[in-house]
Amino acid sequence: MPKLVVTLNTSWNIFNHRMGLLKGLEKEGFEIFAIAPKDEYSDKLPFEYFDWNLSKRGKNPFIDYLSLMGLKSIYKKIKPDVSLHFTIKPNIYGTYASDSLNIPCINNVSGLGEAFNQNASFSNRLIARFYAKVMAKSNYVFFQNREDMDIFLIKKPSIASKTSLLPGSGVDINKFSNVEKEPNSKITFMMASRLMKEKGVMEYFKAAEIIKKKYPNTTFLLLGSIYDVKNNPITDAYIKEFVDKGVIDFEGMQDDMVSYFRKCDCVVLPTYYPEGCPKVLIEAASCSKPIITTNHIGCRDIVDDNYNGFLCVKQSVESLVNALDKFINLPFKKRKELGYNGRKKVIQAFDEKVVIDSYLTEIGKLIK
Repeated sequence: MPKLVVTLNTSWNIFNHRMGLLKGLEKEGFEIFAIAPKDEYSDKLPFEYFDWNLSKRGKNPFIDYLSLMGLKSIYKKIKPDVSLHFTIKPNIYGTYASDSLNIPCINNVSGLGEAFNQNASFSNRLIARFYAKVMAKSNYVFFQNREDMDIFLIKKPSIASKTSLLPGSGVDINKFSNVEKEPNSKITFMMASRLMKEKGVMEYFKAAEIIKKKYPNTTFLLLGSIYDVKNNPITDAYIKEFVDKGVIDFEGMQDDMVSYFRKCDCVVLPTYYPEGCPKVLIEAASCSKPIITTNHIGCRDIVDDNYNGFLCVKQSVESLVNALDKFINLPFKKRKELGYNGRKKVIQAFDEKVVIDSYLTEIGKLIK
């Protein structure tokens, strides 16, 4: 039985975003090993798990070197036939560890993060150049949106022959199927995300406050956990302020997303973070939920304006308010149509079977 390792920056990410792929590969006869820093999801993983000491956002060269050596040690112990990597640091360290041990590897660029922002610091720009250079050492690279792929190919055109696009992480269209909202007269919006400024949390709160003054019979749900990053303005106190004012209903981190899609009329993600292809939007569309999101990398791959939702301007509370107001005033039949259109789009383009088959094809080329 061929051994396959999957390396990420959190066990949460494996559990919530990669399980469909890994279960699919397991069914094809692969023995799966999961590697990530330990968190509350590590023990939930149905594969043999290895704890990896990784500073997810730190830039201390010594600590990063220890992370690389630690990952290399784990690879030596497992002796995998192929390694799969996701997110920036696992892509970089996983590629180096694999290359040094002659292990074929496949990387997945699920968003570019802060290093590729136009206003990135000098150190982040160096990381971006280094990241692109490392990709040349991998055997194959999957991208989740065309813009990210083009950025990489400009920096490293030599990798063009070993790259392709995936429909995000894909979605299990049977698990995330059409769900009807529990009947009541309220219109309920829902945002589910890592709670950080760049995901548009502040815009969501401010827009919700404006809308609730005009339409008191609306509800704004918030799901997720506060992202542990320096200078994140989204704190417990900040959230509590809007909860206490009756603007936001905060439900924290939730695993059973289908039950929450059943509670809402529309999913909102006003992000301006460098996204790959937001999983929550694919899941929402698969459940026939209309979407309001930004005209932003990754998001516009899922939402066609006025077809399965509305696109608004990044970092614009006014634009978000207009989209929310527009949705509230849609006839019920039109809301349903938006939802059904989203489901149709997901079935055609975002079925996780496409992702699994793509990985099987490339892995098959590497394991003779």
